[in-house]
Amino acid sequence: MRLCGWCRGKNNMSPRALANAVLMQSQVFTMQFVFLKPMTSIGLFACNALKYYGHGENSSDYRSPQFWINIVQNASVFMAFSGLLKFYHAVQDELAWCRPFPKFLCIKGIVFMTFWQGLVIGFLANRTSIAGDTDAEDDKDMWGKQAQNFLICLEMLLFSIAHFFCFPTEEWQEGYRPAAEKKLKMMDNMAFGDFVSDLKLIMRIYV
Repeated sequence: MRLCGWCRGKNNMSPRALANAVLMQSQVFTMQFVFLKPMTSIGLFACNALKYYGHGENSSDYRSPQFWINIVQNASVFMAFSGLLKFYHAVQDELAWCRPFPKFLCIKGIVFMTFWQGLVIGFLANRTSIAGDTDAEDDKDMWGKQAQNFLICLEMLLFSIAHFFCFPTEEWQEGYRPAAEKKLKMMDNMAFGDFVSDLKLIMRIYV
């Protein structure tokens, strides 16, 4: 129950105990994906290779094993993403100097967003009718795979550009300071904050 966050008395926990609980929950949420992903992928590969749909007509039929394997994969991906997001929120202040959130989105967007994109494309492909073709079912699967591969090629170009800005080499150079911190230092040198506070004081007195 504690691992799922359904625990009572969090206010009574010491900061160290709370940090350990958050870390454990993040680890469990991410590690379950590491174990489930290979097993579900093997199951999907075997069912598709053997064209076994159980009592269903195709892989998107709720009576087929592929449908329920996709449900398990989707839940596993959601839990893993939630665990990583929770871990980010726990350490965002300590990592603020290197702007962790854009980095988080660049890395995990490739892994998780493309997975959900593949599910949507597969669903649309199976719902698309191809008239005048005896191998319509095979063509639907092929159309879905081609569309997914084409979109991933385009998205990798965009992600590579995003990586160029989100992972600058200057961050690891000696004496690096974030741009926001440099801007704040410049404003302090100009006494801009003192000017604004004095202006507010004058406005309150004479207006």
